[in-house]
Amino acid sequence: MKEITTRFFEVYKLLKEEGKIASQEELGSIIGTNKSGISDIKYGRKKLSLDNLINMISSYENINIEFILFNKKPVFKNLREDFSITTNYSYLIELQEKHIQKLEQEIQQLRKGGNSLINKFHTSEFTE
Repeated sequence: MKEITTRFFEVYKLLKEEGKIASQEELGSIIGTNKSGISDIKYGRKKLSLDNLINMISSYENINIEFILFNKKPVFKNLREDFSITTNYSYLIELQEKHIQKLEQEIQQLRKGGNSLINKFHTSEFTE
């Protein structure tokens, strides 16, 4: 658990360097504790809770939770890659919707054509 806490504060330090968190007080507000609670976590008097981690990840979606828990880098996820994947999925869904519309139109035309064949069958064209 000590390693997780160490990596948690490493992430905090990086966020502070980037200007995304101003102070330990702000961090405490984000994760659901106060400044002294942050100090207690940092120095091992209190354990970092799952709720603390969830609140941190919810506030900063680019934090790689696998880094904090398992030391798997990178520290931050590339949100551009995630956005690109989402954009690609959206494009594929759009293509599928267009294809479905085209197929539905073809089905309607076939039904109309089928009805005209049935009508022709009942007329004298097919009855001799």
